[in-house]
Amino acid sequence: PDFTICQGESVQIGLSEGTGGPVGATYTWSPSTFLDNPNIAQPTSSAPFTFNYTLTVTENGCVRTDQMTVTVNPLPVANAGTNQTICEGASATLTASASSGTAPFTYEWDNGLGAGASHTVSPTLAGFADQSFTYTVTVTDTNGCTDTDQVVITVHANPQATATATNATCGDDNGTITFTFPNHPSRTNIEFSWDGGNTYQAQVPDNSTSITYSNFAAGTYDLYMRWGDNDCPIDLPDVTISNELSPVVTASADNAICTGESTTISASSTGGTGVVTYTWMPGNLTGATVNVNPTATTTYTVTAEDENGCTTTDQVTITVNPLPTPSIAGDLAICQGESTTLTASGGTSYAWSNGATTAVITVNPASTTTYTVTATDGNGCNNTASVTVVVNEN
Repeated sequence: PDFTICQGESVQIGLSEGTGGPVGATYTWSPSTFLDNPNIAQPTSSAPFTFNYTLTVTENGCVRTDQMTVTVNPLPVANAGTNQTICEGASATLTASASSGTAPFTYEWDNGLGAGASHTVSPTLAGFADQSFTYTVTVTDTNGCTDTDQVVITVHANPQATATATNATCGDDNGTITFTFPNHPSRTNIEFSWDGGNTYQAQVPDNSTSITYSNFAAGTYDLYMRWGDNDCPIDLPDVTISNELSPVVTASADNAICTGESTTISASSTGGTGVVTYTWMPGNLTGATVNVNPTATTTYTVTAEDENGCTTTDQVTITVNPLPTPSIAGDLAICQGESTTLTASGGTSYAWSNGATTAVITVNPASTTTYTVTATDGNGCNNTASVTVVVNEN
């Protein structure tokens, strides 16, 4: 019988399996190439290509011959594809092909993938480290000849980080974003972006564990990160920075007082963060409401400061009006039974100690008497003057 094998295989040729030749016969295979023993009934052929053999059997002087062909089918050449590098969470497509051999071909992958020339895989990392995964495909042609090949998928661990932000304050661009990240065993640098990955504005050593960037205005920032070799960009959760504005302070209205008086000034505010405190200058007075007694017209500046140290100011002016200087004219010495006229000046209205409310009064005291006038000017300020009318006895 003839035999068919795949390249690289061997086959036992000769008589049918399990039977031998006649007792006392001799056997000669020609040619003897690729045979393990050319002088036995069933040698093993390891022919690398199709080969014809002639068997000569000699027994009791009788000779007979037979021919056998070992057909060697070429092996298919399996190609599992090019090694690939992907980032964690990504997929790789494995596509096998075959050449040589005899089509059609079948494909069988290990790692549970099963039959088919093409499969998509998403290897899972065991920890925060890069890892390689090997996939083997077995190609079988229509003659049952097989070949295998392997492809390696290297998975790079994605960078990891958490981001926190602090708000801007006082209307300034002074917000911050802090990134915190673990150290990767085989990475050197890590990069961060806050414009959606369009540009990466910062690179830091991977083992620094955290970094804070400053001078952010209010707004929402689309955060990305990647390894320092531009590998494995990751979209981080956005952060929003608000601006905690300064308090808006309003001082009480301007006011006017008379020399020697005191008055209360006050302030209130809207906005700001937390408790707002108030400081008044001059005088370094503290509190939302303070009492002042300036001796001359004074402008007071109040500074409102919140818990962020943000400040705003407002002013109130206290005008100090001088007191009027009243005087009284008239005949201050009279005889008993006479009267005299007293005339007050220096004010716009008058109030006398005897109840009169005019500038000029006539009095006829029975005895020496002191008269006091209170003069009030146009600013509402008042002062007093006094005279004594002496009554002489007749």
